Amino acid sequence: MGSVGGGMSRSRVSARRVAALKAAEQRVASCKRADMDHAASVALMKWLSEKTRSMGIANHIYVVGGAVRNFVLDQPIKDIDMVVDSLSLGRGRDAEWLAKRLARSIHANTEIITSSLRVSTIQIRGSWVLDGHQMKGNDIDIADARAEEYAVDPETGEYTGHKPISVEPTTMEIDVSRREFTFNTLLWSMMSLAKGPDLAEIIDLTGCGLLDLKNREMRCPGDPDEIFAKDPTRIIRTIKFAFKYGMKLPPDVKAAAKRQ
Repeated sequence: MGSVGGGMSRSRVSARRVAALKAAEQRVASCKRADMDHAASVALMKWLSEKTRSMGIANHIYVVGGAVRNFVLDQPIKDIDMVVDSLSLGRGRDAEWLAKRLARSIHANTEIITSSLRVSTIQIRGSWVLDGHQMKGNDIDIADARAEEYAVDPETGEYTGHKPISVEPTTMEIDVSRREFTFNTLLWSMMSLAKGPDLAEIIDLTGCGLLDLKNREMRCPGDPDEIFAKDPTRIIRTIKFAFKYGMKLPPDVKAAAKRQ
């Protein structure tokens, strides 16, 4: 009986070791994929900088949000969200116009989809190797700097839904003020991304986005009650940021999230 028990114990230990090895292999593979995604994103930002500089508009085109946030936190960059200051560009030069211009420079089959919210997406359908990275299957999202209007219940005066019912072009200052947290308002100008994010200047229009990010605090650029009331899914994002990045909720933001 003792030998049987010992065999079962060794079997369990062996199974644990196999499971641990598999988990370690999966973590290594995940890190490698993240590193590849990061390198491809940096290559794409350099390309976008080159193209917008050649058009003479790089000072009015920005990368905003997650890419800048992850860079500051020393996390891999995956998604690149571009914003166009169409008011400064003028003459009908907006996100859709830029998407069409960029798509013509991509040596692959592409499709452009533009939503009613002034967001244009270049979908890369064919093979396109950029600085050694295969870009097929990636999307390039380009939005106009915009002010948003949300539906309001005429009887209660409360916001309904979680998506804007209409948008209008606006300044970059107003555009970033509608975002949920100050650390998601941080910007890179395409002009400064010529050599990649390592040498790019971070633009902090709220004046507190970088500090809040370094302190791991989820502060809102505006009234947190209104920010969460307009789009309640932002409350779910607070949970994501808390677990993924170790972010903290200041008392006023936590109270507003509970109320909403």
